[in-house]
Amino acid sequence: MITNNADIELKSREIFLSLGFSLVQINGHSVYEFEGNYYMFSFVSGLNGFVIESALSLSDAKKNLYEDSDLIPIDKDEEDFLITLKDLLIKYYV
Repeated sequence: MITNNADIELKSREIFLSLGFSLVQINGHSVYEFEGNYYMFSFVSGLNGFVIESALSLSDAKKNLYEDSDLIPIDKDEEDFLITLKDLLIKYYV
């Protein structure tokens, strides 16, 4: 089970960037952009996992109008978590 969320966030960032996402700052938050869509990737303790939230435009992202898109629980080991994230991004986001 994953215990270091900061480490997972850094390794996840590498995956996002390797798939062509750009890292941008919106309202003081790091957000990933891909083809005009914006994605926040953050840990939600109540769900015990990381959530990908989506905004369909820069305007929506600036207004913080994100919709929950996918949850990746941290009940896996780190390698399985990162594989799941990459597979999910490839299947639904790129």
